[in-house]
Amino acid sequence: MDINKHHALVLGASGVLGGLIASDLVAAGADVSLLTRSGEVSSDLAGLAHVRADLREPGALEDALDALTPPFSIVVNAVGVVAFGRLDEVPDSAVAELFDTNARGLVTLLRLLSTRVSPGGVVVNLTGVAADVTVLGLSAYSASKAAAKAALGVAAREWRSKKIRVLDVRAPHTETGLVTRALWGEAPNFGAGLEPALVSQRIVRAIHDDETLLLPESFTN
Repeated sequence: MDINKHHALVLGASGVLGGLIASDLVAAGADVSLLTRSGEVSSDLAGLAHVRADLREPGALEDALDALTPPFSIVVNAVGVVAFGRLDEVPDSAVAELFDTNARGLVTLLRLLSTRVSPGGVVVNLTGVAADVTVLGLSAYSASKAAAKAALGVAAREWRSKKIRVLDVRAPHTETGLVTRALWGEAPNFGAGLEPALVSQRIVRAIHDDETLLLPESFTN
């Protein structure tokens, strides 16, 4: 799709990767709006339309989406939280927040977007490689991301008649600093991650090129 002059929405633009994607979409000519939970974005995004909302609050999320004047042609969900530990270690409160944000919040967002994305549009979710792995220390986090992957797969099928594309981004570990802000536990040794700027550029290219899935190997070309 031609990104130029399309109405784009980036959720989670207060984060490193969400902010970079918003900036790259602006550079590509999109009319970008932002939705964040904190209400804070970098100075170069400060002039964009911006509302505060939490994916875990359906009513407030619906009001926020409508305040940004849909329909949208491009929606990027870069919202996510992480926790680390074995299944017998991660407390229920952390598990609940993982699923409320990464899975249930996404399902709510998809429901609301079904009538707020224009035909030919695309909905992008930063699911991450955790949706496909069973790594020690990523128990509940991986489960929440696997649930998100399943929801995206269903949405992709249901939206075919509406000509709305789903792009599931399962990027490998990226140096956004998220692992230092875990809800619980300490991250395993992932080794050096990808540069966020390169990941953002690859995602924007996938939006333009009408791709539907980015796997870890997609970021090596």
